[in-house]
Amino acid sequence: MVYLRREDAEKTKDFLVKLGKTVREIRLEKGLSQSQLAEQANVSTKYVGVLEGNANRLSNPSAALLRDLCDGLGLTLAEFFARLERRRRR
Repeated sequence: MVYLRREDAEKTKDFLVKLGKTVREIRLEKGLSQSQLAEQANVSTKYVGVLEGNANRLSNPSAALLRDLCDGLGLTLAEFFARLERRRRR
């Protein structure tokens, strides 16, 4: 098990919250429900919900899962991370 320093844990939490908000923002722009995205990304609807907005129960998706989510959103990983980076700078 890896333990993070408190400041690193906060940075990680902030990043994961912004990642989830970015997924939600793009999903809504595309007019997809959570269940539609889940089906396209081959994950559960519950997982999409956790990823998008439950800061008390953060999800740290793998690179493969991010690729699948991006496929479901109709984006490349580069496009997704560009959007995420813009959100991080706000």
